[in-house]
Amino acid sequence: NGVVLFFARGENIIHIYELEDLSRAPLKPDHPATEPFKPHKCTEYVAPGEPTSHAALIPRRALDTSKAEFARVLRLTPSVVEPISFTIPRAADIAEYFADDIYAETRAPAAALKGAEWLAGKNARPVLESMMPPHAKRLSKRDPKLAHAALRRGRENAARFRRELDEEEQRRLERDEALERMQRLAVQYEAYNPNLSTGTSKNAAVPLEDDDVDEDEWDD
Repeated sequence: NGVVLFFARGENIIHIYELEDLSRAPLKPDHPATEPFKPHKCTEYVAPGEPTSHAALIPRRALDTSKAEFARVLRLTPSVVEPISFTIPRAADIAEYFADDIYAETRAPAAALKGAEWLAGKNARPVLESMMPPHAKRLSKRDPKLAHAALRRGRENAARFRRELDEEEQRRLERDEALERMQRLAVQYEAYNPNLSTGTSKNAAVPLEDDDVDEDEWDD
C-alpha cells in the first residue's frame, strides 16, 4: 500500500511515510529507484513501555480488512512481543464495505513457478489474490446517492465542528481579555493605594530611628 515504517533500535518512535506513486499500484515496479517517489510524512507513533529491540511486519493476508487495517507490526522489547495495529479511520456508514481503495491484490500463498521451471531460468510474476472476504461488498460499487449523502453529512459535520472551535476560541479570548483587564485594575489600585496594598494604614505608628529624640529629652 505504499506505506513505509521506520524503526530504530533502542527507541519507541515509529516514523511513518506514504509513497504516493506506490500507494495504489497492484504490482510494484521492478526498479522503483528509477521512478520519482513523493513521500508524505504521517503522524509519528510513540510506543509505550520499553524501547524497541526488533520489529517485523506480518503478511498482508493476515490484516483485518473489516477495520481498514493497513499494517500490523510485531514489536520486540526486552520483555514482551507487542502487536501494533495501524488502521485508517472510516465513517460508520462505509464500515460494512470492503475498502478496495486500500487493499489491492496481494501475493497469494502459491508458487508462480515449479522448481524445474525456476532451475531452467524461467521467470514469472507472482500469483496474486484478492483480500476481499466472501460475501463482502466493494466500496467502489456503493450507490452514488449514498456516497453523496454521506459527503454532504460529512461537510455539515465539519462545518459544525469548525463553528464550535471558533466559538470556543472566542470564549477563550473573552476570558483572557477579562483577566487582563482585572490585572490592569489591580495594578492601578495598587499604584493609587500604596498603604493598602502593603497591608499598612496611614494612621499606623512609624517606628523611631536610632538618632530620633526620645520624649524625656524634650524641654518643659
